[in-house]
Amino acid sequence: MKRAAQNSVKGFVLVATCYSITSISVAQADGWHSVENLKSSCEYSVSQNSLGHDQQTLAYMCLGYISGAVAVMAQNCASYAFDFAPSPQLAIGSFPNIEAARLSFLSWTVANPEQWERPALVGVVSALSAEFPCKGQ
Repeated sequence: MKRAAQNSVKGFVLVATCYSITSISVAQADGWHSVENLKSSCEYSVSQNSLGHDQQTLAYMCLGYISGAVAVMAQNCASYAFDFAPSPQLAIGSFPNIEAARLSFLSWTVANPEQWERPALVGVVSALSAEFPCKGQ
């Protein structure tokens, strides 16, 4: 039974990773290839009432991008219970909400401007794993 659960978790992580890679390719095609590009989109909050249509779109795209990373990283942390050990940088523990994840990314970008040319996913993963470490390791 435990082996079946391990295989199930490994299968999910593989599928989620493939989906994430596909999503990254789409994001890169839209110009989200760097931390700096994603940062500019994430500076808009969906709770702002004065946003125009384009700004709302960027705000929701930011949340979608970060939500995808959060989903994969949270599942990676949960997989420790099944003796599957992903890299600690690719796993996050609990976090209050997606807005907290967005703010964590933005804070990380301010503290790490030398990283702005790196791939957007590197910034998101670095920020989230530092702010919300997985305790299952």
